[in-house]
Amino acid sequence: MKPDNLNKGIFSGMMIACDIDGTVKPSGKPVCRRNMDAIEEFVSGGGIFTLATGRSIAATLPAVKEIGLKFPAIVNNGATAYDYATDEIIFSEDLDDSAYGIVEGLMERFPDCGIEVYSGKSMYILRRTEMTDMRLKRFDIGQMKCTYCTVEESGKPWQKALAVADEAAADEIEAYLAGIKTDRILFMRTSPHYCELVPAGATKAEGVLRLAAMYGISRNNLFTAGDHNNDIQLLKAGHVSFAPSDGLPAAKDAADITACSCEEGVVGDMVEYIKREKGRA
Repeated sequence: MKPDNLNKGIFSGMMIACDIDGTVKPSGKPVCRRNMDAIEEFVSGGGIFTLATGRSIAATLPAVKEIGLKFPAIVNNGATAYDYATDEIIFSEDLDDSAYGIVEGLMERFPDCGIEVYSGKSMYILRRTEMTDMRLKRFDIGQMKCTYCTVEESGKPWQKALAVADEAAADEIEAYLAGIKTDRILFMRTSPHYCELVPAGATKAEGVLRLAAMYGISRNNLFTAGDHNNDIQLLKAGHVSFAPSDGLPAAKDAADITACSCEEGVVGDMVEYIKREKGRA
């Protein structure tokens, strides 16, 4: 998968893979001008810039449009690679069928939590709450893009399931999921309000490495950035990795470099670093 339309320049053969929320852009705010300029400079110079996010295909689309992303993105916390230019799934990993029963048990145990699941390009809301409605509005997902249904009625297989709750309830959900013994499903706490189920082995890191290999990008030319616990493996996968100064301590510990804050433009720091190191080569 080596497109003919890649520009030739000082960044040829390199890839930058970044988390969205808290890294490329502050939650609920636009991408800063410094990051936009840095992304344009990197891509114009032959580099491949991509996103690696826990967001679904639909929820990632606003960021894709804002940035003008030209390459496939890693979504669903690594379970899916999606090319927005061609509107196609490049690769995908599915949740084990045991996830259906786990989600039904979760809904029974926690009757006030919202539940979303994702299958291919489709989003299904198994329990609608005020918080799931807020997510639809935040990510600009119209109600025509999701289906309200039961576990049985939802499309299958799933690539990700998400429980949405207030922080105290999410703590209880996290503990409940931790008590389930399985080597087929990975349970992740991806924000104070979100607990997720993804296929075991389907991480942002694995998705990015797989995508990089498809483009012929070596690990020595892979640069990554993230701010949260679900970015730690992504950070370790990069030849050089960056965490914003306002990221979680665990992310900064995992990163090679603590960059500026998210709002100040982490991608700008990344591109400046690459240019400095390129000049020394």
